[in-house]
Amino acid sequence: EQRQVEIDGKQMDVTLYAEVSHDDDIVRVGDHIYLTPDSQNEPCEIARIAAMFEIIETGEKMLEVQWFWRPEHIQMPPTMRHDEREVFVSDTVDINAIEAFESKCYVFQLRESDALPPNIREPHHFFFRRMYDPGKQVFVIARDSEPQITQALPPTMADGTAVFQV
Repeated sequence: EQRQVEIDGKQMDVTLYAEVSHDDDIVRVGDHIYLTPDSQNEPCEIARIAAMFEIIETGEKMLEVQWFWRPEHIQMPPTMRHDEREVFVSDTVDINAIEAFESKCYVFQLRESDALPPNIREPHHFFFRRMYDPGKQVFVIARDSEPQITQALPPTMADGTAVFQV
């Protein structure tokens, strides 16, 4: 499929791809990946592939990615607890050359009430529950990460009073 994408303020014709083979890895739209960090001594950046395309005019292969923030890249509120494997999803999306791709990783969404799965301690496994807005520097519970409501509990009114149906 072909479409136009804005890159550095210019509209470019591109060919979209659902998957790409790069350095013995096959990556697909929706995969979580490590990208080369800005500084050499930093851990790799973590992102989800939103789109992959080739610029028709130049042949450059690009990744459009949605960023996850590591706690060490954010000024965390002193009272906010987080796990060492927790990252924070954001709405921040940008375009990177495919050469920035390092390898795949795995990011799982959990509800606030979910226990950590045993495999979360494996290398290259992360989870998120909260969204981070870097512009406002605020955290919110990510959509679909709200605590699971037990059906056995009766509905409540705004003041906390239980509502029983007869």
